[in-house]
Amino acid sequence: MEEQDKPGELVYHYTNQRGLLGILESKSIWATHLRYLNDLEEYSVGVRLVERVIEKTRSQGLIDEETERSFKGVLESLNSCDFYAASFSRANNGDALNLWRAYASSLPGYSLGFSPEQLRKVIRPRLDGTNSGMSWLSEVFYISRDEGTEHALTSSYRTVPTITSLINYLKLNSYCSAVTPGMNMEDRVTAIWKTIEAVKKIGLLLMSILPALKDAGFSDEIESRIIQTRFDGAPSNTSNPVQFHQGNWSIVPHVQIPLCFGTD
Repeated sequence: MEEQDKPGELVYHYTNQRGLLGILESKSIWATHLRYLNDLEEYSVGVRLVERVIEKTRSQGLIDEETERSFKGVLESLNSCDFYAASFSRANNGDALNLWRAYASSLPGYSLGFSPEQLRKVIRPRLDGTNSGMSWLSEVFYISRDEGTEHALTSSYRTVPTITSLINYLKLNSYCSAVTPGMNMEDRVTAIWKTIEAVKKIGLLLMSILPALKDAGFSDEIESRIIQTRFDGAPSNTSNPVQFHQGNWSIVPHVQIPLCFGTD
């Protein structure tokens, strides 16, 4: 679902002088590996949400063993993906004190405003393959790590399904649900393909939701982020390899996401 931006609304990327020069010279922005961002439990907070929802549906008798096994299999398959994020904020119109301190503490610092609509356009794939990874702009959804109830995830960018609705979708499209006694081979094959397509769809949706979930303790950041997913053996891994920079506590992996303004 395309975002309906408010006229003139911007998202802001906080950086220091070195970061600004790097963006201007390379015409790209760094996206840091999700597990190295300021919340040490990035991504895992989303995995725990899925696990809580599965447990709740099981306790209510709303999920069968096949659906639960398939859904957990999809979730585990995402462990082979690496997620990278470049962060932006809508907080206080680009003048949030906590973000100045976190990301632009060395003087001079900069808060760079971007149109969300233009960001979605400039992170499109390039002909030279340097941005061939899956990249998209997403709002961040803030959830409580211990809350038992799953709330709807509302976004101005897209329609976001709940985990419960994904479980129900897989259950309705599972092979066991479709097969009936006496069904001919052609219909059985159709049922198998239907299940495969459902699994693929759920995998893509989880891939777009989990990297955008964050603990509610960070909700004052009102974050949006460019997310890039890297798969083992993808062409972009060679043409645009993972790089490393010095962090506060460790060596930090990042990728460059080209910002294709104009005809570049």
